[in-house]
Amino acid sequence: MTGNPLLVLVGISVIGWLLAGPAAGQGDASGEEVRRERKITVMPKSVTYKKAAEDKHLYTVAGIYQTSVEQKLELPDVRSNYRFLMPECTGVELDFANRRCVFTTSRALALPELADALDEMAELGGDLPYWAELEARDLPEGGVLPLPYTLSATNAAPPAGLAWLHANDDREFRMPIGQVGDHGTLLIVPSTAFCMCHSRYVIRILDPEGKVAWKDTVTAFAGVRIALADAEGFGRHEIWLKRDNHGEEEMFLIR
Repeated sequence: MTGNPLLVLVGISVIGWLLAGPAAGQGDASGEEVRRERKITVMPKSVTYKKAAEDKHLYTVAGIYQTSVEQKLELPDVRSNYRFLMPECTGVELDFANRRCVFTTSRALALPELADALDEMAELGGDLPYWAELEARDLPEGGVLPLPYTLSATNAAPPAGLAWLHANDDREFRMPIGQVGDHGTLLIVPSTAFCMCHSRYVIRILDPEGKVAWKDTVTAFAGVRIALADAEGFGRHEIWLKRDNHGEEEMFLIR
């Protein structure tokens, strides 16, 4: 890996990520998690707002998942749980056939308040996307890379001395990666819950202009760790991914 100047940028990114700790929050004196205040000024395109009356505000989330249907859960119970988590909520409409959910509240919500509520629902049930995934869906598509990426399972041993980083359960993770003659961005975003302890993730590779050039929505779930290695002869990084699904570990290589 000697001689690749982008490793300096990666090192800075890794150190900053490690020092920051989990973005979801830190424990207070009682040991309970306290969320950091979130600065959100723009609503993702997948979320729409309509004021129907002074005491009737509608928030529609498009592109939800169908976990509750797949698990054959009682939908009245699911609606009740989501209603409890949404502030000042007076009604929940779950339309799994069209993959949308409508929340009715008695007042308008601040965007950080709405984001926190949706994140709690994503973590609880696996139907609602995390706010970070809703934001990532707005990234421009059509990115172009010098060489295409492919993902495959592998039994090969990764290079020694790699820095393995855990994907965050409810916040995005990004770092610069080397591409041929340029650099792009590796973006890993939790999409929704996988189980009580882990999330599912969407892996995106962005070109130098920030456009999505490659995406995988199915491989990363459960315990996920990522490491970058210098792909000799290609002038770019290859991405190693370890997936630990409750003790069943598999290795994947993106290159």
